[in-house]
Amino acid sequence: MYTTSSTTLPAHVSLLTSLYPKDCRNGYSLGDSVTTMAEVLGAHGYLSWAFVSALPLDGRFNLDQGFDYYDADFSECSGSLDLADKKWFAHNFQVFDCNAEETTNRVLSTLQTKEHQTPYFLWVHYYDPHLPYTPPQGFYDPTKVTRDTFPYFLAKPTQSDITSLQELYGGEVSYVDYHLKRLIAGLKKLGKAEKTILVIVSDHGENLYQHDGYLDHSLVVYDTVMWIPCIVQLPGYRGRRITALVSIMDIMPTLLDLVGADYDTTEGRSLITLMEGEKLLPVRDFVTCETNDYGVSVKDQTIAVRTKTMKFIHNSWRRGKNMFFGLTKDPYEQHPLKNLEDPEADKLKGWYAEWRKNYKLGNMSSSRELDSETK
Repeated sequence: MYTTSSTTLPAHVSLLTSLYPKDCRNGYSLGDSVTTMAEVLGAHGYLSWAFVSALPLDGRFNLDQGFDYYDADFSECSGSLDLADKKWFAHNFQVFDCNAEETTNRVLSTLQTKEHQTPYFLWVHYYDPHLPYTPPQGFYDPTKVTRDTFPYFLAKPTQSDITSLQELYGGEVSYVDYHLKRLIAGLKKLGKAEKTILVIVSDHGENLYQHDGYLDHSLVVYDTVMWIPCIVQLPGYRGRRITALVSIMDIMPTLLDLVGADYDTTEGRSLITLMEGEKLLPVRDFVTCETNDYGVSVKDQTIAVRTKTMKFIHNSWRRGKNMFFGLTKDPYEQHPLKNLEDPEADKLKGWYAEWRKNYKLGNMSSSRELDSETK
């Protein structure tokens, strides 16, 4: 699966609305006119709960539309980000995030006190595999870690730098895995798991110095950031591995299709035919990903258009540079193509032009006034 944005908020906009991020960048809220998956399911009798783990998904950004319960209270959490001025871009905060243990505890304790109505939609967001990489003891091998702080840019990381970084990042992923297991066990205890469709998906990946000495995710659209894991578990279904080109936008129409909830105003495609059909026919020719940096104009965004075999990156590092990568021979995107006579490159440029022409058909974001409490 591929994400539509390398930044948390707009990627979740695509997850929950099945629309391209357009100009809904961090610092802007989702417009009331946009319909979320929770709103569609609510109209079909579903009770919707959300538990998020970091400020970029706070209720002030309006992603809480349609949820009966939206928990973004981190006041009792330990927090991993300690910015001196308690500001994230233009937004104030006291505690920035909750770790996976704290979030899972919030979910399970709340579900135990809520009336257990069905059907239900539960969205749980985990934040841990982000900077700073500080997994708890027991989830990584300390003998492989020679440093534990890393700059955003490091031109020539040593092998021990890379090993340390991968071990700590992997530790944070393992930590989330452990608490996902707790969450699923808790749902089983409540008698919900056997009748629940489970989706585990990431909003974006992480660049660990593989490209341009850059650490983090929001400034690039390489596959390190764009290519994401997705697991869908259907009760009683044996399962299969799908290698077709699919987007994070496809999750909403797939889930709505599975539960028989009618809604067709989406950019995504239902993946039912890939999950249940005998022939794995492709549902799309290409996927896109954009950087959506906070405060950066649309024309300055970096954008990728990717097929199964080739990738086009427009405006790399906001410097107007365009690059092509042949993914069959260069899957790690290390060597931009110099000879662009490949007909696939013309296709990509054409798809980009068409996609860009239809981009921003309507403004889905809106500036929001700060309420007195936030001020």
